[in-house]
Amino acid sequence: MHKLTCVALALVAAACGGEATGSDDDALAATTRADTATAALVARFWDSGHEYLRADAPSKGELAGYWIFAEAFDAVLDGAQRGDASAHKWIDALYQAQDRRGWQRDFFDDESWMALALIRAYDVTHDHKYLARAESLFADIDQNGRTSSGVWWNRAHTEKATASNFGPAIAAARLNERTGKSSYEQAARAIYDTWFASMVDTKTFQVADHRNANGTVDWSKFTYDTGLAIGASIELWKITGDAKYRSRADGFAGFLIGHQVAPSSYGDVLDDGHCTGDCHAFKGIAFRYLAKLWTLDKTKTQYLDVLKASVRAIWYDARDTKTNLFGVDWAGPPPSGTTLGADVSAVTALNLAAEDGI
Repeated sequence: MHKLTCVALALVAAACGGEATGSDDDALAATTRADTATAALVARFWDSGHEYLRADAPSKGELAGYWIFAEAFDAVLDGAQRGDASAHKWIDALYQAQDRRGWQRDFFDDESWMALALIRAYDVTHDHKYLARAESLFADIDQNGRTSSGVWWNRAHTEKATASNFGPAIAAARLNERTGKSSYEQAARAIYDTWFASMVDTKTFQVADHRNANGTVDWSKFTYDTGLAIGASIELWKITGDAKYRSRADGFAGFLIGHQVAPSSYGDVLDDGHCTGDCHAFKGIAFRYLAKLWTLDKTKTQYLDVLKASVRAIWYDARDTKTNLFGVDWAGPPPSGTTLGADVSAVTALNLAAEDGI
């Protein structure tokens, strides 16, 4: 068994069956929940034989898809960033796991998810290999997917998606901040502005999911699309100082908390309705960027209400207390089995709640 798995299993065993220490709003309780959830993620999903993460728990014999692996990497980095030493030990192991399988994929949104995780790995470790890999992935997106009307979702050029546009816009903005290269700022501006102009309802701030090759637009509502729109608006505001981007972030957040929530025991929680497949991982992404927006203006109590309700419901209503794994529906009930995407989504929220004092 992988030695890091042994450590994680020991942490899970110590925490299983018990509630977090302290009151519900106590910082220690939030940290304990986040540590427990992160340890359970790697312990329950790591396949030591294949040296990669599994897609399901209990396992159905399949390994995780590339972009879900990237989201898991990001969730572990959340733990490491807030000081979880056990999570920190997994950073290089997860990097090496993907390195053995290669980095380039046929889906440009997948590459942008991985680039975002790698940028965070650089931030946490200061090891330039992570930043260099992120730059190489963005270069592939920029050179082979980007057009004057947006970034293609895939190499087959079947559609252009919010995930393959606002995701790379975030990556480009963050690369600009870390490298100082003006070309990244130019790319971030161009990608964001093109997508906003054609794929956002500026009255409601709903963002469309994708545009097909024939020009038809799919207005399906997914939390991760809205979350990416918030995140891209924040990043463009940070690198440009232009207040319009900051204002748009609030516009998108208003749509998220007004139209993409469901009731729970603790109040409205983020929700995608009937959710299957990749959708299992969406809510954690929305939580990430809504939480980031709230940290910029903590007078926005309407954001905090949804964030706080979400993490309470995740822990108390959507958690299997025997395994400390989480179901896709944050309002509950606890799962008898779950997917890596669903678990990562919840772990992301718990880690960010601990870091941001939610």
